[in-house]
Amino acid sequence: MRTAELAFAIEDFGHLVAYVETTGRRVTITDEGRPTSVLFPAAELVELNHWAQRPYGTLLPLPSATERFPYGPTQHGVYMQYVHAGGGRMTFTRDRVVVAELRPVDWLERLERQAGRDRSVN
Repeated sequence: MRTAELAFAIEDFGHLVAYVETTGRRVTITDEGRPTSVLFPAAELVELNHWAQRPYGTLLPLPSATERFPYGPTQHGVYMQYVHAGGGRMTFTRDRVVVAELRPVDWLERLERQAGRDRSVN
């Protein structure tokens, strides 16, 4: 898995989103070497959500964010960045198509654990 320091990611999310879109691989965003978020393909998120929610019929809660982010989309090359309410979550689109999601590391780990348990049942 590729990693990128937060300072670099903020400067050029477009480059990282392009990498995720073309390779289908994840990018871990780090802050001083510590993983904080994961940028990964939107299709992977859809699949994980499907398997994680299937037996319960409910959505998983999102972690609360403590940081504030500006409102409105931001252009990063050919991509538009949408920061979700509360911050900490971002969606990247190109030509109105969702191509990548940025989510906190702990959120993704919880989702993967849940999806793994549910897949073994089916």
